[in-house]
Amino acid sequence: KKQGLTWSMVFFITFSSIFREGVETVFMLLFVNSDPAGLAIGGIVGIVCGIVFGIMVLLVGRYFLVDISTFFHLTTIFILFIAAGLARYFIHEFEELGEVRAKTTNDPIILRPLYDLTASWGPGWSQNSGWGAIAKALVGYTHKPTMLEGLCWLGYWELIIMVMLLRYKRGTLFSKYVAGREESSSSVGSGDAKVM
Repeated sequence: KKQGLTWSMVFFITFSSIFREGVETVFMLLFVNSDPAGLAIGGIVGIVCGIVFGIMVLLVGRYFLVDISTFFHLTTIFILFIAAGLARYFIHEFEELGEVRAKTTNDPIILRPLYDLTASWGPGWSQNSGWGAIAKALVGYTHKPTMLEGLCWLGYWELIIMVMLLRYKRGTLFSKYVAGREESSSSVGSGDAKVM
């Protein structure tokens, strides 16, 4: 028992987290109309990648990182990029709802591309093949974003940067506690103990 946690509590938290993710995956795959062999191969590859990633996290944390917080800071940055891609994809789906009306009325905003990287830099920048398909799956990359997608992406990063600057100004960018306030509260507590 350490810090109020028992082994049974740790087991229950871990089991419930893994079970929940497994149930979500099963329900998602139930509605995917795909070749069962392809789903099995994808599932096996996913399991192997998960195991390899878990081992890598343990090895990196044990042998290469002095402080595990560095790992969490790096993964937080990666998750912020994933969320930016999800925000862009969210706008893309809403634009598809109005696709018929936008095309018939020649809408000046909806489904208007900002640029096309494949037209200017070649087909290697396509989101449908190679590294573009991987970037699309991970961070929502697209070679032909629309105006609304671009505005949403920029708005997302503006909000994230504002929150980070505010936390930096308060001294809580890497911790929820202000450094000076934490030290002063610990010294006040020790002073009270001496008086008693």
